[in-house]
Amino acid sequence: MGQLYKIDFKTSGKSYIGISSVSARDRWNSHIKGCNSSIVSKALKKYGIFDATLIILAEESDWATLCEMEVKAIKDLKTKAPLGYNCTNGGEGVNGLNHTEERKARISAFFVGNKYNIGRKLSDETKAKLSAINKGKKLSDSAKSKISVAQKGKKLSDETKAKLRDINLGNAISNETKLKISNALKGRVKSAEHQEKITSSLKIIKKSEIEKERLRKMNIGRKHTEAAKANMTESKKGRKVSEETRIKISNSHKGFRLSTETRAKISATKKLKQKVIE
Repeated sequence: MGQLYKIDFKTSGKSYIGISSVSARDRWNSHIKGCNSSIVSKALKKYGIFDATLIILAEESDWATLCEMEVKAIKDLKTKAPLGYNCTNGGEGVNGLNHTEERKARISAFFVGNKYNIGRKLSDETKAKLSAINKGKKLSDSAKSKISVAQKGKKLSDETKAKLRDINLGNAISNETKLKISNALKGRVKSAEHQEKITSSLKIIKKSEIEKERLRKMNIGRKHTEAAKANMTESKKGRKVSEETRIKISNSHKGFRLSTETRAKISATKKLKQKVIE
């Protein structure tokens, strides 16, 4: 049975809201011993334990509900710093915690060169918990901007690229996700430099026979819209095919037989073009 508790300080007039999976008394003893460097522990050292009063606000067997109760209590009783001794908004994690620039610098310095997590494997239970915590979370535009800035100029090693490729190989994207990606990319104009990079990267990619067959089957019976056809025609205008490419196209078509339907379409198209010229 977990407990929601409050610690009131007479001298400062401030309070602290906390939760415990065991009992509030255990957490009280932990605060007194200074097992962590929280503001409430520092306040107990400064004013003394006789200046503080421990109050049990509620008992709850469900941990998730207890976390929600803590968040509400901190908000309603206004115990978040500087009005009180709570550093966060409550619940699990450090939601609402604002680090000072000095603290950020210390944390950054601590993790530089730290490789203790390399090779560490998370259990299925931990993965499920992390997945549940992050479901439905939406990043703010500010957070997205920070991530974008942090990732700019970062280059992945060939080993990392290979690992990412293996992880995503065979992953099927849902129609809903495809639609989201499509909407996100609509109207986005690539710079000439970006287009050149894409072209260069595609030149060195060699598809396996399995991949080629998968793409072939995927495109069977696929029909382009009139707008798509017009776009393709426009993009190919003035394009010159190299001799090497012509040879490759010629070799790929050797022994290839067109269906009667396709021949009829080609013939009709040629006749239409001839009429337009005349």
